[in-house]
Amino acid sequence: IFRRVAALVILPTLLITALAILEPDQQNSEKYFVVFVTPLYLFLVGAANVSLGLALTLWIKKQTKSILVIIIYFLVVNIGFIIAGIAWNVVARETLSLMLGSPLFAVAFLTLSTVEHPPNFFEEILFAFPFWMFVNAGIAVFFLLLTLFTFDRSMGRQSTSLPMEDALREMARRRQDRKEAE
Repeated sequence: IFRRVAALVILPTLLITALAILEPDQQNSEKYFVVFVTPLYLFLVGAANVSLGLALTLWIKKQTKSILVIIIYFLVVNIGFIIAGIAWNVVARETLSLMLGSPLFAVAFLTLSTVEHPPNFFEEILFAFPFWMFVNAGIAVFFLLLTLFTFDRSMGRQSTSLPMEDALREMARRRQDRKEAE
């Protein structure tokens, strides 16, 4: 599943690289940072989406409910951060950092920032993109580990209870059997 993310990263990366090469006015460090950050950010967003999708399909037995939850998540992440940023304050510096949490807005912003030079945009993305990359990497690792922990190899899905709960129930049952035997 994650192999398809690479195909989705190619076009935005090529576009931003071409715009960065063709735009002579921008400083080299800014160009290289934008070209470096774009595929890394997209890979981490893809990893977060794939691990969350895998976890939801494992935990939610009905496929339609799982797809509905994933669609709601995508809408909240892609559109919700933009709406929250606009509703918060149009000119606040923190607004741009919040809106860059949306992969849709982030890629559009990076693409436009290679052609148009917003004031102080480099300082803003120098903080915001590592932050959102860290958040997406954390989401990816968290849901991957949660999926691996709750996966029941014999059933192929999450069992009705977690393995630790089964072990605690078994210990309680043995303790009860010993008390009855005495």
